[in-house]
Amino acid sequence: MNTSGQVTRSLAGRALLAAALLLIALLATTGSSLIPGPRELPRADGATGRAWITGDFAPPAGYHDLQDPLRLERVQRATSFTDGDRAIGRAETAWFRTSQPVVRIAVAGYPGHPGLNLRAEFRDTAGAISSIAYRGPDPRETWHEWTLPRPEGTIAVRVLAEDNSSATFGWVAFSHPYRAWPAWVSSSIGALRPLALAALAFLLIQTALGGSVIFGGASALLGGISAAAALFALRKPWALHTPQLWAEDGSIFLVQAEQLGARAWFEPYNGYLHLLPRLVAWLANVTADVAWWPAIYNGCSFAVTLALFARIASARVMLPAKPALMLTFPLVVGTGEVLISLTNLQWITAFFLVIHLFLEPPKSAAARVYDLLVLGVVGLNGPFAAILAPLFAWRAWREKKRDHGLAFGVVAACAFVQGSLALKAGAALYGAGEPLRPLMFLSVLGSRLVTWTFFGPAAVRALPIWAHAAGGSIFLALLVLLALRPGPGRMEKSWLAAALLLLTAACAWRVRADLWQDDNLVNGDRYFFIPRVLVAWLVVLEFRAAHRAVAWTARGLCALGIALHVPHFIIPAPENYRWTESCDAIRRGVPAQIKTLPEGWNIEYPGRAAKR
Repeated sequence: MNTSGQVTRSLAGRALLAAALLLIALLATTGSSLIPGPRELPRADGATGRAWITGDFAPPAGYHDLQDPLRLERVQRATSFTDGDRAIGRAETAWFRTSQPVVRIAVAGYPGHPGLNLRAEFRDTAGAISSIAYRGPDPRETWHEWTLPRPEGTIAVRVLAEDNSSATFGWVAFSHPYRAWPAWVSSSIGALRPLALAALAFLLIQTALGGSVIFGGASALLGGISAAAALFALRKPWALHTPQLWAEDGSIFLVQAEQLGARAWFEPYNGYLHLLPRLVAWLANVTADVAWWPAIYNGCSFAVTLALFARIASARVMLPAKPALMLTFPLVVGTGEVLISLTNLQWITAFFLVIHLFLEPPKSAAARVYDLLVLGVVGLNGPFAAILAPLFAWRAWREKKRDHGLAFGVVAACAFVQGSLALKAGAALYGAGEPLRPLMFLSVLGSRLVTWTFFGPAAVRALPIWAHAAGGSIFLALLVLLALRPGPGRMEKSWLAAALLLLTAACAWRVRADLWQDDNLVNGDRYFFIPRVLVAWLVVLEFRAAHRAVAWTARGLCALGIALHVPHFIIPAPENYRWTESCDAIRRGVPAQIKTLPEGWNIEYPGRAAKR
């Protein structure tokens, strides 16, 4: 048995290792930025102030802003996508001096498609010209480095491109020839960051789930809360260290909190109440300078998430594997728009309702009041009380306990309020009146809940829609059947399976994913967050299944899902719109349009009426 001193030393060692891994990740980020970026080759004729390219191509701009992993900020680029795919034309660069063994050119688009041609020409001292055509893969919307060995004796290089295609994907783009450090140098340094963060993530998971306390114990619960919180911060760090408003944070909750005051608490939006974002926006408005509002918004969202973890850890919640259940929130795949976001807080608080289904009756009046207060607040924070009300009704009827009846009463009241507001607003569903497309409906469910979750984004893009539909349907059906089979934990799994079916049906029908042309893993991802977490919970609860094949399959799926998710774990930081500078118009109360997240979203601030 471990002594207290051994436990303390073990925790201290893990803390030092975690700090070292975090330091490596930070230094790797800094080290990559210290490597000089690509530099353009000089002109062979020595001229200055002249265009580097002639012809019909133009610099990429606007919608055609391509992904740039090569750090080409100081390298000029040109594209034939000047009027969409239908544009055609030709481009030719000037000659540039070259003396190094290789010449580097960035390429994007579809140079391998019929009608498109991209080549580099080399000139030697006698004026003889040799040509090398591009034969690599189509880089699509991401700049890809084309590395050409310089033919012996050549002293200059130029690039020529032709676009004779008006078909879809009929465009090509290329850069000014440049010199740069070998890609393996920056790649090696850059690889240290995800590797260190992956090791840190697994260390936190091991701390939460390791040893004999993998499915219980106070230390495991505390470790689970700490690890889940740390992983949340690692997943979306910029939401905490550089907080910005997201979507309705500013255009709805901020503006109406200032314009309406406390009356905004019960102002419906999209056909129902968002009580928690309203309360936070009002609190920020009356307690802090406007420069601090994004920090308050995101900080409160993070705090509510931690409160959910603490609720899961409660001894009154009759669920096994609590540390693992907490870790699914930061580890499950997704775009991350739901995480640390006031606008999307309802997708987190819905789990308070789910957890209450497993809550033992309180032993004091204070605990009873707290339980009902939590239900009331989260029930008025989104439409989920109406979706889950049947489960609360069933539990109250089946167990006939006073606290279950009170809980159903609060949830039913919230469902009535939210339903009445939706009917009054006459909120129309997207795609209302359009017939259901079953194949696409099942395909999106399969790709979002199963393929992406356990097999990564590459599998989603590689498989046809029928494979997602068939594979996802079979997987989910087997998962529900496993939950309903007789044995230990059947009741808990049955409740979770019922919640999964209700919430999946409601969310998928609300977003009408069956009307999409394809699934790009971005559209409406928040609607699949709750079902995805519940699927992960049901898989986690099979870790200790009586049948070893089931248990090891569940463990293998989770391990595979985490491994494939590691490269995408940290959500890239968006553009910083410098809220502390742009918010001055709100401070002064003058009308303004203020940029905020996501890209393209603005706060149309109406200004404040002058006080008399």
